[in-house]
Amino acid sequence: MLGDPYETDGDPDYTRSLAELAGGPGQFASAKALSAWSKSNAPRPISVERALTIISQKDTGFAEDVVAELFDALGLPDAGKLFDEL
Repeated sequence: MLGDPYETDGDPDYTRSLAELAGGPGQFASAKALSAWSKSNAPRPISVERALTIISQKDTGFAEDVVAELFDALGLPDAGKLFDEL
């Protein structure tokens, strides 16, 4: 989950889930999972700390920018070009 949680339909369980994902523990769990995945699947594995630094950015305007930075850190194809092709 990137950025801050937002409410979409007023469902308290849905909103609570978003808050948990966007909060510190949720971001840490995501970073830990991404780091573990990267060790066997990415050209350049990344540490939990590096993943957390990237996904916890608050000043990024678009999720696509964070995804592009993650792709770059992982040695994956240029996400910016992939997004442009969509």
